[in-house]
Amino acid sequence: MHLELGDSNYKCCPSASEWEKCVNIYKFLAQFYEITCLFSGSKYPTANLYFPCVSTAYATLKNEMSSGLEYIRRMIVGMLAKFEKYWSDYSVLLAIAVILDPRYKFNFVEWCYKKLYTGTYIIELEKVKEKLESLFANYSRPIEETSSELEVYLDEPKLDRNNELDILQYWKLNQYIFPQVSSMTRDVLCIPISIVTSKSAFSNSGRVLDQYRSVLKYDIVEALVCTKDWLYSEQGNKLKLLYNLYSYRLVIQLTS
Repeated sequence: MHLELGDSNYKCCPSASEWEKCVNIYKFLAQFYEITCLFSGSKYPTANLYFPCVSTAYATLKNEMSSGLEYIRRMIVGMLAKFEKYWSDYSVLLAIAVILDPRYKFNFVEWCYKKLYTGTYIIELEKVKEKLESLFANYSRPIEETSSELEVYLDEPKLDRNNELDILQYWKLNQYIFPQVSSMTRDVLCIPISIVTSKSAFSNSGRVLDQYRSVLKYDIVEALVCTKDWLYSEQGNKLKLLYNLYSYRLVIQLTS
């Protein structure tokens, strides 16, 4: 009776089995929600974060497909088809990114591939090795050494995975020890996995270029968007009013 008063779409109370299905679906989708939240960030995500999450999601889909509940398996059919296409296109790049994280390196990729590929994981690992070496060749200088800089990095002991690590700061501090690897890492870590950030940027620019400020030059629009982003990230909402006052004064000066 109370549900009927609060919800006009209420017809009948779900049965115990229906509630159980809801709980099971919620538990199944919860981990994907957490991954989505991680990938949707705009300030912190670097490419080394992606492989552990994506490989875990892939393993979850495969496990549930083989041993999960029937109604969840029906959901997974479409999910798995799209996921495998994405995985086949980008898994090697994601693996390279996590190898450049000193807490994981190649051992973690090997461990994940053993779970995902079972009998063919050695072939998949060789693909990653070949791509990594091919990529590193673009950054390395031809010097006669017994071991390349990349091999030296991979042979060093891994850092403790339980410790928090600012990976950008780590490679900044080690750029003189591994100059070639750090240059490669800098380019790899900045690769975005999601278009959320770029869409957000275009959305913000739309708020800057309204019907009253449609003749601004591109450099002024860029300055306004970047200033807003920097101010909000450092001080939060306290500087919103300051930014709005500054932007309107700037527009008035430029258009008067």
